[in-house]
Amino acid sequence: MRFRRLLWPKSLAGKAGVAAVVLLGILAIAFVVADRYTSKRLEEAWQEGEEFGLPNDVALLFGPYVPDERNLAIPLEEASSIAAAFLEGERKKRPGVADYDFVDTPEFAAATEAVLNDSRYENALREADRRTEYRSLGNPRPPYLFASSTFLEPRRDVIRVETRIARQLASRGKAEEAVRRLLRVMRLTRRWEDKEPLAMGPLINNAIRCLAIDALNEALRSGGQITGGLHDEVEKEFALSESASRINLLMLHAQKLCCADAYDEVNPLAKYPVLRPVTNHDRAYMLRFLHRMMRTSSMPADEASREFESFERELKRTKGHPLAGPMHCGTCLLMPPAFRIREPFDRLVAVSRCLRVVNAWARKGDFQAPIQSLGLPKECLIDPYDGKPLRVQQTPKGPLVYALGENQKDDGGDSQFMKDVVLAPVETKAMKRTP
Repeated sequence: MRFRRLLWPKSLAGKAGVAAVVLLGILAIAFVVADRYTSKRLEEAWQEGEEFGLPNDVALLFGPYVPDERNLAIPLEEASSIAAAFLEGERKKRPGVADYDFVDTPEFAAATEAVLNDSRYENALREADRRTEYRSLGNPRPPYLFASSTFLEPRRDVIRVETRIARQLASRGKAEEAVRRLLRVMRLTRRWEDKEPLAMGPLINNAIRCLAIDALNEALRSGGQITGGLHDEVEKEFALSESASRINLLMLHAQKLCCADAYDEVNPLAKYPVLRPVTNHDRAYMLRFLHRMMRTSSMPADEASREFESFERELKRTKGHPLAGPMHCGTCLLMPPAFRIREPFDRLVAVSRCLRVVNAWARKGDFQAPIQSLGLPKECLIDPYDGKPLRVQQTPKGPLVYALGENQKDDGGDSQFMKDVVLAPVETKAMKRTP
């Protein structure tokens, strides 16, 4: 009897106490079960990523050790530092003026002569081009999102200087030298395209290529003498630009690691250990979302675009759901930027194909020749955005060659607001890229 009274006392307070203990016990058991289930689900979500052959440990993404004497990152870093110091000096002469407002001025062009004649700069680029191995000089510790921007940004300064030098050379009738310099930057950029694992690396790599392609287009159209062998080198280099899908995959993988790293700071529920099953469930959902995006890397642009549209609709439905929205708070906050990751790489493939057409026109010495007569592989004449042939439009200054933009509409070669992906004669450009 006494034992029964302990289990269910006569007093209301005693009964409430027993009920509270029972309820807490049930909640504790439910927490343990839910925690084990969601932890396992999260672990499985991480394991799904193994299908891409990319490790989830950032230190492993840096790859094997490369001795300093073989690592092209070291002389490239030296050249980048010289270019960055030069540009910083030019910025100080023009306080408050953005780079893209002065890099094409005659004054800046004249100033680049100092870099062109700097033997340290040229020797560093030449040595980097001689080497073929690469290992990042970055630090494989969080935060991953911006850890590489300061370290890699000077490489964009190299292409800013090199494009201006190339335009100077082409204007003096030295188109071949201009093309060789730009091809060197393209080679170097390709060699580290999938070996720089930190989040900003692929975007900076993409920006460098776009600037180089703009300048190459101008040099090839300049009318200067370029040997057939150099045209072969251009075609060979840009045939390799289809590897942009690999860079896109790496960018999405880096985004996954960034989201995982930033999750606790973004989701307020992560502050409460008792809600760990909820946040584990949300993390697993987020990872699987990103894995689905990574699977689109090998898809054509038009097919991938439809997939990304379905991803966005799904996330909007989740965000608007009264129960699922709060439960997936972290995913809803972290995922939207990932939807914009693929487009720059589709654009790179499109503009690379356009450059191959311009190169073939220049080799033939006939910018009026139909693109089907240029002897290029059929696949490189296809617009990646809709699977149809690249478009050509004649202008008084020469032909535009273009692909559709992200809107997948033919805007007649209008590159304003990046509607179409266009390579045009310099005088007819509606807009210059400034990645």
